Amino acid sequence: MSPLLHHLSSERLLDFVDGRLTPAEQSSVEAHLASCAACSSQAAAFKRVITVMRSDATQDAPEHMVNRAIRLFRTRHPRTAEPSLRRRVVAALRLDSAQQRLAFGMRAAPQAARELLFDIDDESELEVRIEPAEGGWRVAGQVLGACTGGQVLLEGSAGQAATELNAQCEFSLPPQPGAIYKLLLRLEDVDVEVPILELRA
Repeated sequence: MSPLLHHLSSERLLDFVDGRLTPAEQSSVEAHLASCAACSSQAAAFKRVITVMRSDATQDAPEHMVNRAIRLFRTRHPRTAEPSLRRRVVAALRLDSAQQRLAFGMRAAPQAARELLFDIDDESELEVRIEPAEGGWRVAGQVLGACTGGQVLLEGSAGQAATELNAQCEFSLPPQPGAIYKLLLRLEDVDVEVPILELRA
């Protein structure tokens, strides 16, 4: 291949500038540089850098200065209070008393209340009780597990209601008309959503 059709690698040019080539290789590179302006320019840049590096007489910083600089970078300054990122979790239904099969030999009878149990995460659950009340259906429940309080919202086409969790993380909402609702718990750092909560017999 003609020397005009390719460029020399950086490694080859560095070996040339540093004098690590055989006399035949040195002559070949010199012939290429005479006819290739790009490689010649790169070789000249390498020569300048190597000359500066070899003439550098500066001393390394004392060890105690290096250690101090490392400690400065490792020091963590207290952060200003920032609002925490809230997680949103859709609660997973684990148990619905309306879906339980009757034990063999038992008569079917209308249930006064419906019990639901939702998984929030590996450590927490949400228990919800739906029972008939004057004016519709009452929704009550409790967060089981880690809980430090929060707010409960019930929203649907037939209306909405809200309340706070008490010290035992229990809640009770005023009676609502029968319809499909969404239940939302706003806990300390997470929003727990029950997207479909049907208030019915």
